[in-house]
Amino acid sequence: MGPRGIVTTTATTLRALRHRNFQLFFTGQVISLTGTWMQSVAQAWLVYRLTGSSVLLGLVSFASQIPVFIISPIGGHLADRWNRHRIVIATQTASMILALLLAAALPAVAEDKPKKQKAPEHKATQSKSFVDVDPLYT
Repeated sequence: MGPRGIVTTTATTLRALRHRNFQLFFTGQVISLTGTWMQSVAQAWLVYRLTGSSVLLGLVSFASQIPVFIISPIGGHLADRWNRHRIVIATQTASMILALLLAAALPAVAEDKPKKQKAPEHKATQSKSFVDVDPLYT
């Protein structure tokens, strides 16, 4: 495939962006997914900051995926029966409200010092543990 084939393929791929409705949808999805990723990182940071436990951090990350498995079939059924535009507006509004609640909780928690966990020390080495040199714990 020569250079002309690459240009044709790129033009074909980006053809959907010529339509205003797709531009709005694409922009909204970029904003929504960025917010979702930021919320996921903030939630993980909050759990780790409060508990200092990597086990609880993993458990919360795993548990955050459970609703996807449970609600997906119900969501598919509702999308077949109801107006999809209203469903998207409702779910995005619910996500926004949950993100705002998390954002409101973060400043109160950020002031608290996390629990300092002692790492088990080996008798052969008397070096500082990870907890002692981690900037989050100082």
